[in-house]
Amino acid sequence: MNVQNNLAHPLTVFWGALGLAWAALMFCLTGQPPHFSQTLLARMLHFLHRRVSAGTFRFLHAVLRKLAHLSEYAIFGLLLYGVSGEQRQFAGPPRRAMICILVVAG
Repeated sequence: MNVQNNLAHPLTVFWGALGLAWAALMFCLTGQPPHFSQTLLARMLHFLHRRVSAGTFRFLHAVLRKLAHLSEYAIFGLLLYGVSGEQRQFAGPPRRAMICILVVAG
């Protein structure tokens, strides 16, 4: 498929718009202070009627933040993969997936 035709394809535009929106959301979330996620974790533990020590809370908070970063970048990678795409989304060669991962990680 010609690159110019691929860029004008409606699905490519859709994936591109989603990718830009996701990048903007990631940018906004990056500016959140750590107490935002600490408060969220404290509320989750309160909702589950669980009490933990300060050390355990710090550990859970670190794990929660790392999982959040992992998931947001995984979603961003999938959106980039969709932009680069063929008609059968997510069925392309592994090389294209690796390029998307490298772009997101860089």
